Amino acid sequence: MRRLASLIPMAAIVFAVPLALAPTAAADTSCSSLANSDSNLYAASAADLAACGFTSYPLASVTPLAGGGAEYTYGTPGSQFSTSEIVPPAGFDPATATTAQQTEYGVPPEPSVSDPAGQAQWLHMVSNWQSISPANRIIGLNNVTNQVIPNPNSIWSGYADEEGYNYFHYAWGIYTQPSAGHSHCSTYEESTWVGIGGTQGVSALGQAGTYIGNVLNVPQGQYWYETNVGTTYMPDGYVVPAGEVLEDFVSYNTSGDYYTYTFANETTGLHGVFQFGSSTYFGSTTEFIVERPTVNGSPTNLANFGTLSWDYVASAVQENPISDYPYQNLTMGTSSDTMATASALSDGGYQFTNGQHSCD
Repeated sequence: MRRLASLIPMAAIVFAVPLALAPTAAADTSCSSLANSDSNLYAASAADLAACGFTSYPLASVTPLAGGGAEYTYGTPGSQFSTSEIVPPAGFDPATATTAQQTEYGVPPEPSVSDPAGQAQWLHMVSNWQSISPANRIIGLNNVTNQVIPNPNSIWSGYADEEGYNYFHYAWGIYTQPSAGHSHCSTYEESTWVGIGGTQGVSALGQAGTYIGNVLNVPQGQYWYETNVGTTYMPDGYVVPAGEVLEDFVSYNTSGDYYTYTFANETTGLHGVFQFGSSTYFGSTTEFIVERPTVNGSPTNLANFGTLSWDYVASAVQENPISDYPYQNLTMGTSSDTMATASALSDGGYQFTNGQHSCD
């Protein structure tokens, strides 16, 4: 097991900036009506979404795929902001699909026999694969920038792996969705996510996860994904209730130059697969993180997520444990307070927990 002798600065994703946070927008009734409401957010008009700092990407086209599935494209096809949902054909069985079919429909590679826990997780996932109906639209959060953080840092807690240039093509994390408990801070937010890249001050990244809190005006447990520090995309209806288990898989296809984001609700069996084309790729790191988002240039208070369990975390092609590579255990804190910590790795390097200690 190797550990980094010195910290390499890590760049934190900074989430979208809803205008409701600005004093001039606080009284905007159309914006306040969206606050943390699943139905209101998805039913809102494009104008009301824009008033809150969101962008609506409607379904633009449906393209049949060779294997019988379909690619649903949102936004303007071919533009830098278009994104796709990949829907397999009826009766698709990921357990018996070919490797090419598994890649096309976003199925994580089967772990090797040397990883029995990973094989068990994979078999459970593919035996209960139910595709969600394609989203009517995808909602974007805008104005995302980068920050470089030291360790301890004020934004991230969790683990980051590092290897050689563009070594990592996969990151797989399984966690129990938290809820926001009582807090002495009146406003707060938290995001749990898995990613490739986004460290060392590099904006090339692919990340996906879920939100909780009361700042961003999105449903509790809303799923999101982001590519290359740009718009954060939220598919209509992809929400993970507290206590359910999400299998969060991010991969990069070097031959096709695109990221794949696989949403797999282990509790319900519902799955969704999204793609975003990008020739910009930095695969030297993977991350498994809880974060307090930075909004309008300032970090939010950290939601009281209690203890968050990462049941399985793995990097690289055969889902190696993160302890197989040089890694960082990241502590979130300020000069006077520790806000969140990550436990030591357990179960051969495949598991850990995050704990919240303070909201500010």
